This record gives sequence, C-alpha cells and structure tokens, in this order.
Amino acid sequence: MWSLNWLEQFEWDLRFAIRTLFRNRGFMVVAVASLAIGIGADTTIFSVINTVLFRPLPFKNPGRLVTLYEIDGQGRRQSPTHELFVQWNAQSAAFEAMAYFTSETRPMTLSTGREAVRTTYQRMHLNLFPLLGVEPALGRGFLKEDLNGGQKSSTVILSHRLWQSQFGAGRTSSVRPTDSTGRASL
Repeated sequence: MWSLNWLEQFEWDLRFAIRTLFRNRGFMVVAVASLAIGIGADTTIFSVINTVLFRPLPFKNPGRLVTLYEIDGQGRRQSPTHELFVQWNAQSAAFEAMAYFTSETRPMTLSTGREAVRTTYQRMHLNLFPLLGVEPALGRGFLKEDLNGGQKSSTVILSHRLWQSQFGAGRTSSVRPTDSTGRASL
C-alpha cells in the first residue's frame, strides 16, 4: 500500500530546519550568503562557458575555419610572412579560400588634413571579410583596385572605437593613413 508518509516526514524536516535557522540567526545569514554566492558563481561560470564553448562563432561556416601558423626555431607559433602566405595561397588545393591577417599591431598616423591621430594597425588580406562573411558597418570592404597594382594598399577600415573617439562617428572619406615613417602605405 502506497502512503504519503514521506511527504509528512519532509514537512516535519522542513519545519525543523526553519525553526533551527531562525534560532541561530548568524548561521542563517552565513547559509543564505553562501547560497547566494554559490548560485552567482555558477551562473557566471555557465555564462562564460556557454559563450566560449557552445555558442558558434559569429562568422559564416565557423566549423570550417582553420588557422595556419608557422613554427619558428624555438617551437613558437607565429603568423606567416606575407610572401609565405602568397606561396601557400597559390599552391593550396585543400582550402576553398584563404585570407591573411597579422596579430601584431604596428604604429601609424591617420591624417584628415586638419589633424593627425597616432594609432596602430594590422595588415590583412582583402579576402578576409568575404571569407568570414562579414561586412563593414559603414562604407565598403577592401577591393582589388585598392592594391594599386602592388601588394600594399593605402585603404584602411577603422575600428568602431577609433571612428567614434577620433572622428566623431562621421564619414571619413578624406582620411589618409601613413606609417611611422610618414609614407602613405600599409
């Protein structure tokens, strides 16, 4: 015969726990604070793990993206040189498309004609944004015509932060980039 004896026992245990907690208020504060900290920590850890591991990258076909590195003499990974990337790209039959960007930043000066702003830049291949399936929020991406017949371009894409802080979130079609030597080349 089934009975609800376990439910009555649970009710008695719950009443006893509540009476004990209210008798020892210091213990109750510590217990409630411990629960609050534990729940908050669990929520934070889950949010980080969910963002980093479970949510897909915000790019087109994120599972098909790979990063290629060059290994130096000490066994450290480093970005390949532009010349090596050009060789890889010409000889590659395993990849649908390849793009290049450097993780190192270099100093440069952006000049609008009225003022100059010191900032940094990273080199990238004109195919990077189409490969990732992203577009600039305003303006256009890189074009083959931007190369001026060579491998270097004077076209830049500003970060949102730089666009807002230094250029007042306005259109910046007259911005002229120069590197640390003052030449207009990237």
